[in-house]
Amino acid sequence: MRSIIKYHPFEQKLSAFIFYINRVITLQITEQAKQQEWNTILKIAKNNGLSLHSIYNLRNKLIIKTQHVFSTQTQQKKNCITFTYHSTLIYNVINLFKHNNLNIAFRATNITT
Repeated sequence: MRSIIKYHPFEQKLSAFIFYINRVITLQITEQAKQQEWNTILKIAKNNGLSLHSIYNLRNKLIIKTQHVFSTQTQQKKNCITFTYHSTLIYNVINLFKHNNLNIAFRATNITT
């Protein structure tokens, strides 16, 4: 089985885990089902070489964020700019945009091998 780890930027992998963890936090399911989902998330992280410690930290941050989501003010809307991820050299380019009040997103390249 071909590994996809090297074809996707870390931020893209991280956003997938944010989605998975938010789903577990916000779904109205039993505690047993939540535990099964959490075990699946940990297994996926481990199989993709991500630190389980960082996944636990991410979960804690997202729990805190969801607890305070209704008490926060609406933030200033930012424009978004998308880059196609070819290699880690793209980070040199995005550093130019960091201080321009822009959200930066990545698009993976389609690689068929």
